[in-house]
Amino acid sequence: MAVKVAKTDFKKILNSEDIRLGAMFAELIGTFVLTCTILVTSTDGTVNTLIAVLAYLIMWLVISQLSGSHMNPAVTLGLLSVKQITPVKAMGYIIAQVIGAILALIIVMQFLAANPLAAGVTPFEITGLTDQSWLPVLSQFMGALVFGFGIGSVFLGKKQGFDAAFTAGGSFLIGLLIASIGSAAILNPAVAIGVNAFTNNWSTLVYAVAPLIGIAIGIWGYKALLWEVTSTKAKN
Repeated sequence: MAVKVAKTDFKKILNSEDIRLGAMFAELIGTFVLTCTILVTSTDGTVNTLIAVLAYLIMWLVISQLSGSHMNPAVTLGLLSVKQITPVKAMGYIIAQVIGAILALIIVMQFLAANPLAAGVTPFEITGLTDQSWLPVLSQFMGALVFGFGIGSVFLGKKQGFDAAFTAGGSFLIGLLIASIGSAAILNPAVAIGVNAFTNNWSTLVYAVAPLIGIAIGIWGYKALLWEVTSTKAKN
């Protein structure tokens, strides 16, 4: 009998709002983008506090409907202490936040390792992951992905007025910062035509194909997370 009760309790936890993969992935993405932005804009180990605060505000708006926008284990634990979040959910959030920060460190440092202008400044260098020739493509794709995720938040989250403008413009800013690691910060094929960025077939891949794919995946990614979060709430 005790075994049946234990199984029932475990099933309730899995089906409850405590286990929402969409919310956990949102925390991972939010912490990842915040960490990336801080790494990219820091100089000589000094954090650009204005950019860090701006990135936090933007990501708060982007993922607030998905997870509540913690992006910080200390915030999660603080809310847990006043019973605003359950222990199970808090543990999931913290794990997601730590993974997001570690991924940001590895990816940004790897991009820097592949950047000839930043040679020798990073302890991370994964051979073959991003060589110098693919760096512009991947940086444009990553920046566009972040921008697309923000656009998804605006339109699918039905934001309006200042919230919509700030979220869209802020996501674009963060996307440009990430893209600038390995390419010209554009993220717009039409603008790329205007600034004469298309000089060969390779530049077409960098400034047209990568942004188109990245933005589309970002929007669909937000839609998938929003669906998972809202469907879990509906079950409860």
